[in-house]
Amino acid sequence: MNKRILVALGGLLLALIGVFGANRYVKANLKEVEVVTVKQEIPAYTQITQDMLTTKTVGANGLDANVIKDSKQLIGKYTTTKLIPGDLILPGKISDINEVPQGYLYTIKPEDRIVAIPTDLTKSAGGTVKKGDYVDLIVILKSNNGPSSAKLFLQHIPVIDVRDPDANQLGAVKKDEEGKIIATNQKKVPGAIVVAVKPDQAEKIALYSEVGKIFVAVNPRDYKPVNTPGFTLGAAAAAGY
Repeated sequence: MNKRILVALGGLLLALIGVFGANRYVKANLKEVEVVTVKQEIPAYTQITQDMLTTKTVGANGLDANVIKDSKQLIGKYTTTKLIPGDLILPGKISDINEVPQGYLYTIKPEDRIVAIPTDLTKSAGGTVKKGDYVDLIVILKSNNGPSSAKLFLQHIPVIDVRDPDANQLGAVKKDEEGKIIATNQKKVPGAIVVAVKPDQAEKIALYSEVGKIFVAVNPRDYKPVNTPGFTLGAAAAAGY
């Protein structure tokens, strides 16, 4: 009788251990977390706003550790691919504006126009001009009938982008879906400086690019406008330079 009781108790103990273990396993695999997703379809290269976002609860088991759980990481960013409701958002699906192809088109004023200024190492202030800088533009005009001249014709012009001679963005990086850098443009010498200007300023840049050479002078952070009379070889000779 005692033997039967011991066997029964042993079986019951094993059953309880099995139930306890299964319960722990189920709880571990049914653990849930709240993640951010989107309410509506969002096209690629669209700026994300709070009203586009919502949250949902998903199982934690097997969930990618990089899935975004805080909407603050998304607001103001741009999509790099189309997002649809329910999508889990990984860092590689969003980017800052400077990583969006032609992202500058989202930041310029409606009345501005994008133009490119041909350049090289010397005309780009030794390659120091960078995206986000402000520059003055100086044109050198050579004349067959008179002295050559230099004139500062536009001031405090925003630099939207700097491209290498193959039209690639200087210093551009390429990232995979997880946001890891997989390639970087190693070229250092610019081939074109991309600026945002008013239409009448664009006309001047286009003409001067054809008939002369345009040099850029990078503005300091505490920029102040200046007036210059221009400079000619005739004036230089008269001054004894």
